[in-house]
Amino acid sequence: FINSSLSETELAARLKAIAEGKFKLVYAAPERLRQRTFLAALRQAKINLFVVDEAHCVSMWGHDFRPDYSRVGEWRQILGNPTTLALTATATPDVQQAIVAQLGLDPGDVQRFLVGIDRPTLELCIDDVWSDETKLEVIESTMRAAIAQQQSGIVYFTLIKTLEQFSSQLASIGVP
Repeated sequence: FINSSLSETELAARLKAIAEGKFKLVYAAPERLRQRTFLAALRQAKINLFVVDEAHCVSMWGHDFRPDYSRVGEWRQILGNPTTLALTATATPDVQQAIVAQLGLDPGDVQRFLVGIDRPTLELCIDDVWSDETKLEVIESTMRAAIAQQQSGIVYFTLIKTLEQFSSQLASIGVP
């Protein structure tokens, strides 16, 4: 992976290894492709498969548009138009067409695998809470119930700062 958690030394070593083709998989956010050193390392490596996760983000009609995703097709071209896999679970037919166009793919060459969104093992629960104290209580009771039933769950936060705050509070009361 290439991200901001790496020191300059670690980053330089990884970029060198990428350029030398020593990695089979490189995981990075599209924003990273704006950095010349990263793009140069990728250009030196032979990219056989280019994967775009959360591909709905390339479309301004998608629910989570990110401007750097709109340039992924340009970067894909710079890398020699490798075979491309675009993954998303939330693309309407219009967004699917936008993904194909934005990535510079020939619609006649595209294979689509649609499996639907029915996930019988998933349950979505939403609790309206209005204070941090109540949020902590709801998260704690939900997590303790899930642990007792040997289940798992995901709690979404919009900010890392808030996630870290609640994570610390939960850890202090013995909730992993």
